[in-house]
Amino acid sequence: MTLFTVIAVFIFCTPRYVDGAPTFVFPKIFQSRIKGAEKILAITKYLTMNLKKSSVFAPEFFIHSTRNGAPVRYHMQGPDMEKNLYHSVENMASVDVSEEEGVKIEGIVGDRLRIKPMPMMARSLDGSDAHLLYTAEEHIRHSQDQSDY
Repeated sequence: MTLFTVIAVFIFCTPRYVDGAPTFVFPKIFQSRIKGAEKILAITKYLTMNLKKSSVFAPEFFIHSTRNGAPVRYHMQGPDMEKNLYHSVENMASVDVSEEEGVKIEGIVGDRLRIKPMPMMARSLDGSDAHLLYTAEEHIRHSQDQSDY
């Protein structure tokens, strides 16, 4: 076996993402030097994303719901709702990134991978906050008979 074959087998057989079992990670945020990307999110050694700012809401909108059977209406400000919202097209990711009191990431990373902060866990030696990287049980599916908007 040549050295190239050994390296290729090692690279392609090394798991790059969480495979079933939840994993504790300590993500880091870096400012991007890549044109079009704003931040780089390094979740694991093999999972790094170029994040772009997301803009999905209108400047102002209303959320209609019910509370104790009574209709309620919430007036929302779009820029406030999306101030920490980022996405990565390459990774099919949409995450909320907060850098207040440490880095906190929550959201979807790909088709089935999710990340959320674990505030009760100890920080790493360099002060990074612990997060849980896990596989969702099922793909997100939208049914046609939803009665709640």
